[in-house]
Amino acid sequence: LPGIVLHLINAAPRYALAAVGDVRDVRVQATCLGADYAQAKAVARAVSARLSGYQAGAFHQIRIVGERDVEQAGMPVPGEPAVVMLDFVFIYRG
Repeated sequence: LPGIVLHLINAAPRYALAAVGDVRDVRVQATCLGADYAQAKAVARAVSARLSGYQAGAFHQIRIVGERDVEQAGMPVPGEPAVVMLDFVFIYRG
């Protein structure tokens, strides 16, 4: 640790009146892991700073659409990593 796990949640084309367009919306979840909550949160902030608002090449925009802290009373369980989850929408042509 620290670590990041990316999960593809959903990938869908955008539709136009005449046909399916070549722009896609993709939902991606980044699970940010740390030895403790502070480390997991630092990883999440670094991921968010790097990806949120990114535009280049085929990527029209990457937007953060949600964040969940998994820390609660008694969490994380000793020996288990702390977790912060980020949800992104990647809008790209391709």
